[in-house]
Amino acid sequence: MADIPRFIVRQDGKYGFIDDQGKVVIDLVYDHAQDFSDGLARVWTQGKSRFIDTDGKAVFESEFDDADPFHEGRAKVSLKKPGGYVHGYVDKAGKLAIEPQYRWAEDFSEGLACVQVSDGKFGKDRGYIDWRALPRAPVARSQKTQVPPF
Repeated sequence: MADIPRFIVRQDGKYGFIDDQGKVVIDLVYDHAQDFSDGLARVWTQGKSRFIDTDGKAVFESEFDDADPFHEGRAKVSLKKPGGYVHGYVDKAGKLAIEPQYRWAEDFSEGLACVQVSDGKFGKDRGYIDWRALPRAPVARSQKTQVPPF
């Protein structure tokens, strides 16, 4: 399903959204905003972020330190822990779909997301997971070497 066209606008330090005709469809009340992806956009007011739908209705508040736009019904979320961040994924209702456990993670694409499963050096212990967090394949770094399966 394609996103309904919504475009970020900023006026007097506040953000909102217009449609493809230039009409304001979501009032300019936000301190910051990100583009819509998978029908949801992340917006901020008074230091808190939430995801809204294309009508401007709040879908859920983000309780995470960071969150990426949605891809294939999942958004990568991050929690700050001693020693760095851990990453997981939420669904479009804001429920944790995959517990934050990865030291590094990418967005879902074609049903898979690339993650780093341990504190290994850069490029080690990486592989692809599916939307249920099941390991699918190691990451091939070159024709000569491959990351061992996790």
